[in-house]
Amino acid sequence: ARVFNPAGRVARQHVLAQVLRDGWQAKHQPAWRAWLPFLRQHDVLQALGVTTRILPVDILKQLDDFHARHLPATLDDALALSAADGNFKVLHLVLRETVTRSELWAHPSCAEAVRMFFEWIYGAREFDQAREGDRHFGDLFSKATGLAAEVDASGGGADWFSLALEALEDAPLGDVHGEADLVLHGWLELLWEPARSLVVTGANDEHLPG
Repeated sequence: ARVFNPAGRVARQHVLAQVLRDGWQAKHQPAWRAWLPFLRQHDVLQALGVTTRILPVDILKQLDDFHARHLPATLDDALALSAADGNFKVLHLVLRETVTRSELWAHPSCAEAVRMFFEWIYGAREFDQAREGDRHFGDLFSKATGLAAEVDASGGGADWFSLALEALEDAPLGDVHGEADLVLHGWLELLWEPARSLVVTGANDEHLPG
């Protein structure tokens, strides 16, 4: 059983929206500090692990050690520093892969850029809708690519897609009841309950509503 939350969840709370937001911001901001949240995302580490054959835990360790020794201004600076410092051969491979992939996001079609982004991050992953962690991925894939296509149709670009991302992040995520077998809630939450019948299991109010 779970406590019913009438507000539900929005896409901003889903990892896919967070990865897309971090990746899009990093690509359109040259600062190295803008890339760090993206590179540390679990799904991004998994994707980098697949394409570079480097364990995500090793990538994280290299990022931590590199951050302690170097203060690059941009991603290109970080790439150059990791190439010059023999202690960061692993990180250099990761950053080189990141630069190569990010160049694909510069596609003139916003929809194609988003599609290639998703293909890189999630292309090797198998989804199972029976797993709670995989819920909503398909819906969010469709919404994100649909919003990107609308940006293309309107003649917009990266700035416009940032606005579209806000619309995506505010979108509700499916049924607010989720997969709960039993929904527990109080009198005030009955307003959001569409069920035709109600079973009262207990009450501690002196005066119950009629």
